[in-house]
Amino acid sequence: MPTNNEANTQSTAPVEAAPQSEDKALATTVATDVAHPIGQMFDDIDGEIDKDDIIIPRLALCQKGSNLQDDFPVGSWVMNKTNQIAELGDEVPFTPIAASKYYQENTEYEAGGAMPRRFRTAAEAQDAGLRLDFDDETGEKPEVQKCLDLTILIRWTGKDGASMPPEFNLNFDGEYYAMVMYSMSSWSSYQNAARWILSARQMHMPTLNHREWTIHSEKSQLKNGNTFFIPRVKQGQENTADFKAWANGLVGK
Repeated sequence: MPTNNEANTQSTAPVEAAPQSEDKALATTVATDVAHPIGQMFDDIDGEIDKDDIIIPRLALCQKGSNLQDDFPVGSWVMNKTNQIAELGDEVPFTPIAASKYYQENTEYEAGGAMPRRFRTAAEAQDAGLRLDFDDETGEKPEVQKCLDLTILIRWTGKDGASMPPEFNLNFDGEYYAMVMYSMSSWSSYQNAARWILSARQMHMPTLNHREWTIHSEKSQLKNGNTFFIPRVKQGQENTADFKAWANGLVGK
């Protein structure tokens, strides 16, 4: 784990394995200027709305060979498979507001086939007969991958007068935000982004939404010469009490 001082700087976790694709099943959203806590009852809808009814836009880092490469530059950040919000190296400001840690079976998903199994704890994965660590004798990789689904609020910065995508439909104190899901389900994204956020929350942040962060992409290279792109995160300014209360309301806290 990084120390307090390390957590205040850009992450420097080593990279040894290329990431898996993280742009599958990207969702769409309907633009609105009003946000309601999940679970709220409405006069014009009969029945309770829960989190399973809500489609949250997804954020993806465009990799070589991914479904996004035909439409966007590699290394760029893309929302909903339709809107590029940052280029390689651009810093994107965001605030984490909710997180879900789990373990996912390391299998290649094929259309029509079984989805990789997910487990809430390491013990559950081990009970299913899966290995969590590298096999020192055979060199085989772990059979499960640590993952973190992070719900974040991205703050619109309007770089170079770019048109604001419709996902930025939340307004606080004159700033526009998009609520998106960033799934860190590859080794590289977990090591270079998820661990740093979890470490900060464990060691010195009283709440997940305590401060704003930035994320940007970097080019990395494997020992065999192949290149891919990794996320990097840095801590930024503390959020105000009013902002944190507003952010909590978006997720029904």
